[in-house]
Amino acid sequence: LYIMHVWKAAGKAISRGAEQTIDSMGSGDLVKIIAFALLLPVVVGLVVSWWMAATDVTAATVEQYYAALPDFHAGWYLFGIFVGALVCTAVTVVLLKRRLAHANPVSEVSELRENWQESVHPKEIFINLDNLVMANRRYREVPNRVYRELDPNLQEHVDGKGAFSGEMIQEIQPQVKPMGLGGLFDKSRLVSLLLGNSLFIIGVVFTFFLAYATVDVVKLLDSMNYRLTEETPYSDLMTLAGVVMTAVHFYLIGYVLRAFAGLAANIAHLFYAEIQFESMLIYFKCEGTFTESKISTGTGIHDSTRSENTLVRSSITPWVIVSRIVSTTFAATGMKNLEHPRHILEMHKSDDEMASIRKDVIDFLKDRESIASITSNRDLGNASQIHQLNEQTRAIPTDQDRLQQSQSKTSDEEAAGYLRQQEELGSDNDSDTDKNR
Repeated sequence: LYIMHVWKAAGKAISRGAEQTIDSMGSGDLVKIIAFALLLPVVVGLVVSWWMAATDVTAATVEQYYAALPDFHAGWYLFGIFVGALVCTAVTVVLLKRRLAHANPVSEVSELRENWQESVHPKEIFINLDNLVMANRRYREVPNRVYRELDPNLQEHVDGKGAFSGEMIQEIQPQVKPMGLGGLFDKSRLVSLLLGNSLFIIGVVFTFFLAYATVDVVKLLDSMNYRLTEETPYSDLMTLAGVVMTAVHFYLIGYVLRAFAGLAANIAHLFYAEIQFESMLIYFKCEGTFTESKISTGTGIHDSTRSENTLVRSSITPWVIVSRIVSTTFAATGMKNLEHPRHILEMHKSDDEMASIRKDVIDFLKDRESIASITSNRDLGNASQIHQLNEQTRAIPTDQDRLQQSQSKTSDEEAAGYLRQQEELGSDNDSDTDKNR
């Protein structure tokens, strides 16, 4: 009976929840079976001995009643359990062998660690990475799965200096990856499914037999007025025992059939439900410092327009990890058929994707404009008019203007000479006065 219970428990459906530990199997159940096989007969024997001593029943009487009872046929049940266990184990071994041969448990990543010195605001790096670099890698326009949202932290210090940091984890939408385990795998899986469903049908038939046998037991007890006394004929007791034992056999046969039906069906469901996916997992972490400075253009003598900009110089230290992962999940029926946890089985390098991400980021940094310019046609027209006005004010002088400038220059030179003469005469008079004194 306990062996029947063990195989019934082994056929439970798989759990699609995310488990933190691995259940131990094998040794514990074996120890319990051996312990029950050794201890249970001893305990039963002690209980029967105590009952015989308490009721003054002799062993011969017990053997007489036991011999009169219908045979339990325990050997046939053990043989049926052995056959069912052998078939289910053989199918499971074939499926597991093919599945394990397909597994490739590796853990590799592509890594990038560099230092960039660029004239760009730190926040624009994160905006470009999130809205352009990662968005361009979507699968069929489906947004990427964000496991850690990019939330940059900028710490501004004094004198236009500061530090920044931020990190994110995103996964490009998974794509179904065909497994292709071969024809033997598919046939074994189908055999397990058909065997389980067939045993379920046979178990249902024995359940109907159990229902009819139960009706026979009830009718027999009704004919005895539901009373068993010492005056009850021995033949009636044996008839009742035979009918009850038939119902018990129907129940036990159905129990064993349902146990191995559930085991075979769940084995097939386990391998049918597995769906593998392939996706790209990207981890980005960036730290660095930045300083602000001002840059001005158009500050010449004759310039009429001027552009003054605040230039941010950033020292960027990125750490990027890219891995092409292979994950698996076990589908179910109903509304949450593909909403169960996925388990990562493999992690492979993706140098091409890493180089592509680096190129996109570098191209954005190199293509940045640090100096503001005029892009509107109206602004260009206004600046052109101002330039023409400046040219008019700095026009080339005519001959008359040159003559006037020459005369003015001559008069200025004569006045300067007269002033120098007066200064020399004044200095001579002062020296004569000093001598007379």
